Amino acid sequence: MSLAGNIAKIAELRQEDDGFSQNVAVKSGTHLVKTQTLKPRVTLKPFRTFLEVEQPDGDYIFRVQSDEQKGNLCALIEADAGRWKLTAMETIKAWLMQRLHTSDVTELGNLPVVA
Repeated sequence: MSLAGNIAKIAELRQEDDGFSQNVAVKSGTHLVKTQTLKPRVTLKPFRTFLEVEQPDGDYIFRVQSDEQKGNLCALIEADAGRWKLTAMETIKAWLMQRLHTSDVTELGNLPVVA
């Protein structure tokens, strides 16, 4: 993620004029201030479910795109096909089962669980 801080949008115009001819060089677009090799995927653990349970990790792809109107656009694209949702459901289930087994079930009555 430190790469996002090293992106610069430049527009450079260089002219050389010797009195007879003129050379013009134009550079435009998004450039990296430093070169860095990116991993194809990164694993992150964002907050996506209840704070009481461990957050499921997920794989993401980091992409950069240059847009003339909007400037530099950085995006994290989910790359785990929703696997985190299944992990979250299992974690929530385990948390509920632990709490139900350690408390007096007769006090709870019929406790509906919607997942």
